[in-house]
Amino acid sequence: MQSDILKEFVVNIINNIQGQDIICFDMYGKTNITDVMIICTGMSSRHVISISQEILKKSRSIGVKPYGIEGMSFGEWVLVDLGDVVVHVMQKEIRILYALEKLWC
Repeated sequence: MQSDILKEFVVNIINNIQGQDIICFDMYGKTNITDVMIICTGMSSRHVISISQEILKKSRSIGVKPYGIEGMSFGEWVLVDLGDVVVHVMQKEIRILYALEKLWC
């Protein structure tokens, strides 16, 4: 699946489950890890986990197999690696602390 299509697919999932402050970064040419990085905020650990689970469930339903999932047991920061798209779902405090946006803008 093309990274732009997958990006829009994931952003729609996040919006539907009321993820906050969604930011997408075009990583093509900046790193060989992924083409797109998405960062969003969940309002609680349960919300972070729910957003991540929904991304996993819906991605698998269209044949996109995740390469890796990290942080699901704590729900502060979950990383979902879909290959061309990497998603960071973070609680607000964790997002402020690590400021990933500042690393990539």
